[in-house]
Amino acid sequence: MLTGFTSGASILIIASQLPQLLGLKIPSCGFDGSCYREYFLGYNSATLSLGMAAITVLIAFGKPLTMLLKKAGFRASLVTAFSKCGPLLTVIFATVAASYFGLTTQNKVAVVGLLPSGFPALSLDFMNIQKWRLLLPGAPL
Repeated sequence: MLTGFTSGASILIIASQLPQLLGLKIPSCGFDGSCYREYFLGYNSATLSLGMAAITVLIAFGKPLTMLLKKAGFRASLVTAFSKCGPLLTVIFATVAASYFGLTTQNKVAVVGLLPSGFPALSLDFMNIQKWRLLLPGAPL
């Protein structure tokens, strides 16, 4: 039962991420089959290429790299360390590729953009007394 649940969850996650992998927006087709045909033909080739390259790197850093490094005689700790670098290298690879090839401007590959640096300002706004009085009428605050 646990295996079936895990498999179903993984299929659901994969299916929910396919539109992002293809660079598609959320469809508004309803039950119209011909609309979905046009929808899927409007995929973004740059997004698809970058996504498939990222998936390839992640898969390569799994069992294939682990088996190759073990056959080459590396220590188990180094094999584990190298195999765990896959996600980080994938993010670096995708960032460099998107920047170098201008994928964010030319091909409309969606990126997060600039992230704010530093820590957010310390605040206790979540402790709004008025909000608690509305939630708990009659409570002494």
